[in-house]
Amino acid sequence: MPPHLGDQLRNRIIVWRYEGGMSAREIAELAGCSECTVYEILQFHCNFGQVNNPFMHHRGWP
Repeated sequence: MPPHLGDQLRNRIIVWRYEGGMSAREIAELAGCSECTVYEILQFHCNFGQVNNPFMHHRGWP
């Protein structure tokens, strides 16, 4: 099952935060997601240098 937000939008969230200086609330409104999701994506970027969790196991058939 793919992530709710695509990689392009997740990368856009990083740009809005660090280059645009927008708050999590403003980003959540633009992206159509919750503030919690915004913080989660920012945390992935901070910890792993990417917008997705590299250790997440995929569900279903390979």
